[in-house]
Amino acid sequence: MQKALLLFVFICGSILATAQTGSITGTITDAKTKEAIIGGSVLVQGTQVGTSTDIDGKFTISNLTPGTYNLQVSYVAYKTALVSAIVEAGKTTEVQINMEEESGQLEEVVITGTRSKDTDISIVRSIRESKLVVNGISAQQISKSQDRDAAQVVRRVPGVTLVDDRFVVVRGLASRYSNVMLNGVLAPSTEADSRAFSFDIIPSGLLDRMMVYKSGAAELPGDFAGSIVEVSTKSAAEENFTNISLSGGYRAGTTFTEQQSQQRASTEWLTFDNGLRDLPPGAPSDYSTLGNSVGKIELESRKFANTWGLENVNVAPDVRFGVDLGRNFSIGSIDVSSINSASYSFTNQYNNIEFNRYQNYQEDGTSVDFFRYKDDQFTQNARIGLLSNWAIRVNPKTRIEFKNLFNRMGTTQTTIREGDNDYRTQYYRNYSFRYTERSVYSGQLEGRHDLKPNISKITWLAGYTKADRSEPDWKRVVTARAQGSGDEVPFVVVVPYSTSASNAAHFYQDLNEYNVTNRLDYEHKFNVGQDVSAFELKTGYWIEYKERSFDARTIGHVIRGAGLDPEIGNLPFDEIFDPSNVAYDGGHTISENTQITDSYTASNFLAAGYASFNFSLSKKLRLIPGVRVEYNHQKLQTPEGVGSAKVDNPITSFLPFLNLSYDLTDKSLVRLAYSKTVNRPEFREIAPFSFYDFDNQANILGNSNLTIADIHNVDLRWEYYPSPSESISAGVFYKYFNNPIEANIDPGTDDPVFFFNNADKAQDLGVEVEMRKALSTNASSRFLSNTSIVFNATYIYSVINLTNDGTLVEKDTRPMQGQSPYIINAGLFYSDEETGLQINAQYNVFGKRIAFVGVPGKPTWWEMPRNLLDLSISKRLGQHVDIRFGVSDLLNAKIVTREDANLDNDLKDNDTNRVVRSTRNGQYVTFGVTLKL
Repeated sequence: MQKALLLFVFICGSILATAQTGSITGTITDAKTKEAIIGGSVLVQGTQVGTSTDIDGKFTISNLTPGTYNLQVSYVAYKTALVSAIVEAGKTTEVQINMEEESGQLEEVVITGTRSKDTDISIVRSIRESKLVVNGISAQQISKSQDRDAAQVVRRVPGVTLVDDRFVVVRGLASRYSNVMLNGVLAPSTEADSRAFSFDIIPSGLLDRMMVYKSGAAELPGDFAGSIVEVSTKSAAEENFTNISLSGGYRAGTTFTEQQSQQRASTEWLTFDNGLRDLPPGAPSDYSTLGNSVGKIELESRKFANTWGLENVNVAPDVRFGVDLGRNFSIGSIDVSSINSASYSFTNQYNNIEFNRYQNYQEDGTSVDFFRYKDDQFTQNARIGLLSNWAIRVNPKTRIEFKNLFNRMGTTQTTIREGDNDYRTQYYRNYSFRYTERSVYSGQLEGRHDLKPNISKITWLAGYTKADRSEPDWKRVVTARAQGSGDEVPFVVVVPYSTSASNAAHFYQDLNEYNVTNRLDYEHKFNVGQDVSAFELKTGYWIEYKERSFDARTIGHVIRGAGLDPEIGNLPFDEIFDPSNVAYDGGHTISENTQITDSYTASNFLAAGYASFNFSLSKKLRLIPGVRVEYNHQKLQTPEGVGSAKVDNPITSFLPFLNLSYDLTDKSLVRLAYSKTVNRPEFREIAPFSFYDFDNQANILGNSNLTIADIHNVDLRWEYYPSPSESISAGVFYKYFNNPIEANIDPGTDDPVFFFNNADKAQDLGVEVEMRKALSTNASSRFLSNTSIVFNATYIYSVINLTNDGTLVEKDTRPMQGQSPYIINAGLFYSDEETGLQINAQYNVFGKRIAFVGVPGKPTWWEMPRNLLDLSISKRLGQHVDIRFGVSDLLNAKIVTREDANLDNDLKDNDTNRVVRSTRNGQYVTFGVTLKL
């Protein structure tokens, strides 16, 4: 690996040393009017090298070897021009081209094509033309950062932050209040224990753009409060291309260190386990059915292989590789465009985690230690991403798209936990060996038909998504010695007398979920071309069926009969569970404690219809009223038996919407939006399944009595567009919640319980500002005109009704769970098209937010602010090579969770606001090269 990286650096350095090129820049105007020609084609004659003019009629062609070139310039209704230019090394040749109109009368010209959606200009245009409060980020801006997946990309959007580096939080609201659409269909939940889509499974290179809708509309799903996040992957190729990229990553504190890892399968680098962690062949469906049959118990127990050992791993640099292909061709009169992509990554992360818990709380909130642990956690991720998107233009009025996205990730996580437990007067060294496989497939077939150009059209979509998650044989074991013992005293494996989820345990979990969607949208414009104002009708339906199956088993090594033979009990933990030590008397055997509620099936049927009108009240004022009606039927069923559960929740929601926009000038406008939306419980939140979370040493429990939350949303925003690529906006928003769903914590006697509950009422009031702006539009100042800033900030005041909450001590209010009081994103971008140099710095921070709400009189857990600063530099070498260097998490700020023991919502570092968890991820340095063939 090290030799390969050295060769990689040598090749890039050689290319850099030999690259001596020049550029041609110029302006194209109409010969008579002197007006700029926008979108004119400029091609280096005899090659495929070319570009088009911008809104000022300007163009630049860079990285040309010295010599004389002929430029072929063309535009519809103009005579083709041919201009000669001489290029010198390290210099820029400027040309001025005046185009003359074609003589004679032109026949009817029909222009067909695909509107670009992946540039900053297209994003700004989409935001301005939208009737909603919306923000977005383009593939062009994504390419300027070191963001490696969709999770890192989306945090650049105003008002967006992340939880666990994977789950989206918009306007400070918990991730459950945002919904995700993947290429036009609702994305499935990728998590077994929360309502959330894990954005880290989508590589950033596959993204076309991301739009975050913050106000509702009749055509959008009604289940949201924070936002609808629309993720669009790349579709049609404008020209044929082949890109190959390779990069390496170094993480401080991880790379080039030696770490301990669980025994691993030889195929884990390919994202799957080869059967190492499977249940033994012929394993019974429930080991508890063996009863007291000694022979059968011992026989089945000996089938469990001893895979409890540790391996030393020399951590190599991270590796990422990708291939992108774009092709255009025709089949008769049908035009076909295709983008195909394959990506692979293998990454490493080591964390040293401080983990504490407290007890004996006094009236002033002070407490004493329950335990003080340090976790050594080593995680390896292997990921494969595949994309195949096809766009077919049947004729100028009909376009069909077929999009496919598949991602698979395998995660190996080994945690060694060590420290004092004052409550039990023991010094523990505990182990967690976890392996998780996740995969998501999303496919959509979409058709767009212009029934009458610019008057009426139909768009239909059929979609299928599937999410799978498997955790085979998550092993956990407890070893201990007396508190205060010296290193000469060995740790003893604590083998329980009954099956334990946390000790000497094997845990198996499988989640399978699929989603089928059909939607149709019809748009028609009335009074087009007449003296009266045109208005637009938009109507359609949305049908979705979702089904989930979930199964979990908890199997443990236990002591039976006369107890454990001391000779076996004193063995190291990685030897004690060897099949040779299985015995009903004196050894250990397998037992199972799987409950009826550990498995469930669930389904959700959604049928929605909508209608909205878009019409002008005056030349500047537009009004868009609409209504959406959603019928939702949610079902969940555990197996029949003692303690079984059944949920059957049909509900119809009437969701009105109203959007107004007023054009103050030709560059500025004001928007006002109202929407009623809902927030429905997720399958896991209503499932009575109890899950043991080793990281937090806690149990997670669902609540089948959860009810739907209603939300009223109001947005008011001013927007200003100095140029097609620039925007400035400021706005306020208000949200009123009935029965908001929150995550709660009950400390309990030993391990706390995380559960879900409805609060009474809540309100959010927020202010947002955003800016995308070049530092200068003066062409004489090259540095300033090539430098732009992106800044956005959100401040939110959140208050929840605590009448039935019980957490009233010094404060009679608190924010909603998951709600941050402020969010700041800032970016400074330098991009020189002529030299191919880009330098970017990006910053992100969010305010403290409640992670879990304490039950009456018990501490609430808060996630503390964390400052993120990223730096990236990229350089184009010639026409076919890009190199990139970046540093992520430059400040290496701590990730901290604190408890608020006196419930005053003040998280200053003192005896009542003590640290629950704390760690640092380490700075991350990447270096990569892309070949454009």
